[in-house]
Amino acid sequence: MEEFTRATGMTIIDLMSYRENPIDKMHILKEHDIPIVMVYGDSDDVVPYEENGLVLEKYYRANGGVIEVFGKENCGHHPHGLSDPTPIADFISKYGK
Repeated sequence: MEEFTRATGMTIIDLMSYRENPIDKMHILKEHDIPIVMVYGDSDDVVPYEENGLVLEKYYRANGGVIEVFGKENCGHHPHGLSDPTPIADFISKYGK
């Protein structure tokens, strides 16, 4: 924690009350009806899906947002995207404004 405090100037109290993370902004995406396409690796240990993407997915679905999620089996944080980008292109074609 000392290294983090030196690097950011934030204390543990600052960090616990910080509300500028992307997860704290989900409501803004929904308020503006932003459709979301998300690709995740089921073995991602950098940004674990259960702690991040799943939170967004559940929030969006519970609040009537448009979200499409693609999980990649046995994949970590990289490579991003799908080997066949057609589903993502189709999503953009359908929901792009």
